[in-house]
Amino acid sequence: MTTLNVVLLVVTFLAYLASYINPERAWWAGFMALAIPITLVLNVIFALYWLVTRPLRALYSVAVLLLGYRFIQATIAFSPQDEDAPPPDFTVMTYNVRAFNLYHSASSEEMIRWVSQTRADIVCLQEFYNQNGSDKFSAIARISHGPLNHYYFSPWVTTKRKGQFGMAIFSTHPIIYQGTLELSKATNNQIIYADIRLPKGMVRVYNIHLQSMRISAEELNLDVSEEEMRKHASSVTDKLRGGFEERGRQMRALEESIKTSPYPVLVCGDLNDLPYSHTYYRLNNELQNAFEKAGHGLGVSYAGNLPFLRIDNQFADQRFNVVGYETFYNAIWSDHYPVKAAYTFKSAREN
Repeated sequence: MTTLNVVLLVVTFLAYLASYINPERAWWAGFMALAIPITLVLNVIFALYWLVTRPLRALYSVAVLLLGYRFIQATIAFSPQDEDAPPPDFTVMTYNVRAFNLYHSASSEEMIRWVSQTRADIVCLQEFYNQNGSDKFSAIARISHGPLNHYYFSPWVTTKRKGQFGMAIFSTHPIIYQGTLELSKATNNQIIYADIRLPKGMVRVYNIHLQSMRISAEELNLDVSEEEMRKHASSVTDKLRGGFEERGRQMRALEESIKTSPYPVLVCGDLNDLPYSHTYYRLNNELQNAFEKAGHGLGVSYAGNLPFLRIDNQFADQRFNVVGYETFYNAIWSDHYPVKAAYTFKSAREN
C-alpha cells in the first residue's frame, strides 16, 4: 500500500506540472493533465485510509491535495449566496447550440425560441446555424426580433441551400465594433468578438469555440474485438494529440488579441478542454473563471456521451465582479447546457 501511495504522489505531482506545459511544445503534457481528476480522487481515498490506519502518513496525501488546491477549485465550487448583493450590471449566456439540431431529431424551433426568450444582456452561441427565409432555421431573424436586437454573425461556410454555419453574438445593447480572429486553418472552430456599449461602460466579448476532438461514440465503445479496440485507441489518441496542439495555437491568437483590447474583456464559449488543461490554466491565469467565483457543485456543462465534463466557460476581466452563475439543465436540446453568469463593474475603490 505504501508503494502504491508513493507512486500516486509522484504521478499526481507530474500531472500538476503538465497543466503548466504548452502542448504545442510537448503534446504528451495534454495527456498527463487529463489524469488530474483521477489522482485527486485517489489521493482523497488514500488520505482517509491512512487517517484511520496510520494518521501521520495521511499528511503526504493531504499535502499533495493542498498543493493542487487550484485544481480542486476548478472541479467543485461552493460559492455563498449573498442575499444583499446589488443587482448585476449585466448578464452573459454562452451556449453551444449544435446547429440547432439541423441533423438531429430534437426540436429546433423550441430551442431557437428558448434562446430568443432568454433573459441575458449578451448571448454567445457556438455551432450557430442560420438559413434566411426558412420557417424553422431563420435563427437570426427570430432571435433578434426581441430584446437581443443587436448581433454579429460570422459564418465560416455557406451551403448550396444558402444555410450558413458559424458563430454569433447577440446583445440587448449596441455593438460598436466586431471582428473574427484569423486561425491557423479553416475549421468550424472560431474565435469572434464584439465591442458592446453597456450603460456603465464598454466591454469586449470574445465568443470562442476551440478545436474539437470529434471523438465518436463508436470509438468509445468497449464492447468490440481486441483489434477494433486497438484501432479505436489509436484514433482517439491521434485526435486528442491534434486537439491539444491546435488549441495551443488558437490560444496564442486569442491572447494576442486580448492584449490589444481597449476595453475590459469577457471570454465565453466552448473550450473543448477540461479545467485541468493548459488552455484553462492560461485563461485563468490572467482572467477569473465565473464558475469558480460564483458557481455551485460540479458545474457540468456537457450533455454528451462523456459524463461530468465542464468544457463551457466564462472568463472575466479582473475589472469585473462575478455575482452570479447558473447552468440550465432543463435546456436538453443540445449536447451542451447553456451557462449564464452575472457581472458588475468594479468601482474605482475596488480596482
